[in-house]
Amino acid sequence: MKSVVAILFIFISGQACFAQYNRVHYYRHKGKASVQDESKSNVGFGYGYDYGGLGARYTFLPTPTVGAFVCGGFAVAGFGWNVGVQGRLNPNNKIVPTLGAMYGVNGAIYVEGVNGYSKLYYGPSVSLGVMWRSTVNEGNFWNFEVVVPIRPSNYNSDIDAVKKNPQVKLYTDMYKLSLPISISVGYHFGS
Repeated sequence: MKSVVAILFIFISGQACFAQYNRVHYYRHKGKASVQDESKSNVGFGYGYDYGGLGARYTFLPTPTVGAFVCGGFAVAGFGWNVGVQGRLNPNNKIVPTLGAMYGVNGAIYVEGVNGYSKLYYGPSVSLGVMWRSTVNEGNFWNFEVVVPIRPSNYNSDIDAVKKNPQVKLYTDMYKLSLPISISVGYHFGS
């Protein structure tokens, strides 16, 4: 998995080196394609690891193809945060494929009424997604991602300990809470 993160980092770095100097984006106005200046930053609200759980994300774009972000939000067992980078392929299109890498919260266990089990887990995650630009408000877009968390080893051992504790009633299957992938959805406003 370290090689996936390294390849992703090299790709995003390469995109930054060969980025276009004009900050432009594509949007449709009354059925015609137009090009306008794009914001150098945006703020998004959504759900997923790249929003800190249920929260907000600020992204700074030094080039049209690479953005750095920081996020924070409610992550079931407390405040979650992440920092990361996102590469944009073909940033002038209405639908833009993205690749990302981040570090921060990527797992949580919440047990009500029994002390010692509720906590957040931190580690790297990688993502693959799309931005879908608004046709009404230039600079605004939907962000959809599939996130693959690389969780620490104690996450699975802690889930096993919760399952074995007779004081804990499991209302859901714990395997569903520890899926190897996660979905992220958010709406961003250009500044």
